[in-house]
Amino acid sequence: MAAEPSKYAKYLPVTTRDVRWGIYCSTVGFTKMPTAPRYPLDPSAHPPKYLFKWEMGRIFDEYALIYITRGQGTFKTEGERTWRVGAGCIFMLFPDVWHWYMPDRDTGWDEYWVGFKGEYPARLVENGFFSPDTPVMEIGLHDSILELYTEIFDCARIEAPGCQQMLGSLITHLLAHVATLTQQHSPDSAGERLVQRAKFLLADNVATHLDIGWLSRTLGLGYSRFRQIFKKYTGLSPYHYFLDLKISRAKELLHQGQFSVKEIAYMLSFDDPYYFSHLFKKKTGHPPSEWH
Repeated sequence: MAAEPSKYAKYLPVTTRDVRWGIYCSTVGFTKMPTAPRYPLDPSAHPPKYLFKWEMGRIFDEYALIYITRGQGTFKTEGERTWRVGAGCIFMLFPDVWHWYMPDRDTGWDEYWVGFKGEYPARLVENGFFSPDTPVMEIGLHDSILELYTEIFDCARIEAPGCQQMLGSLITHLLAHVATLTQQHSPDSAGERLVQRAKFLLADNVATHLDIGWLSRTLGLGYSRFRQIFKKYTGLSPYHYFLDLKISRAKELLHQGQFSVKEIAYMLSFDDPYYFSHLFKKKTGHPPSEWH
């Protein structure tokens, strides 16, 4: 796994037409920190509106959903109410409500965020679907949540016409998914919980040379036993499931039309673009150069 922090952040323009849509995106991004000697990593990278003395906390005029997928830390909100948050927690920031959060120095954390505003999220809060009284939600590690964040990042990067309407749709989907997960019970069996975590880790590392042996050790199992359980619940070995994730991500990148086949192969950690093209055609029936 990478030892250095990695990050991405973008702040989006908003028009009057976007506001009329009812939900629009202000900012998106992620930060992955193996440790956190200081937080945030680079305050100067953010617009003036977001600058503040971190130790004092802050008050926004927008909503945000922050998903923690690794590590642990602390979240505080009005009245000095304090929560310990870690992998599988998602917490919500509310307009005009003071908040403060920070990863532990020795563990760091991986965080994904999206900021948004509009009449629609305000109506959800008014109707009791989300509340400043319960900002922290234990939803677990879900590859479907990670996929939504990835789609949001992709849409924000391209910033095509109608981008804010597409982002509003994706954020609405994310809110619905989070609301549903907070009402659901956790998986019934240890096997289901193990596979759920494994699927998340595979999705989170889709652009890497993931060592499946490392994954099984991380989950506390020998590879043979891990493979057996994973295949029982998914019908695929972890390796072939991981390849399918890479091909699925390649389809998304090809559809965007911003990258060449060779660039996508390297982005997904295929050392040989010809092998990538061969595998893509084997999985889809079409070479990547013909995929639209």
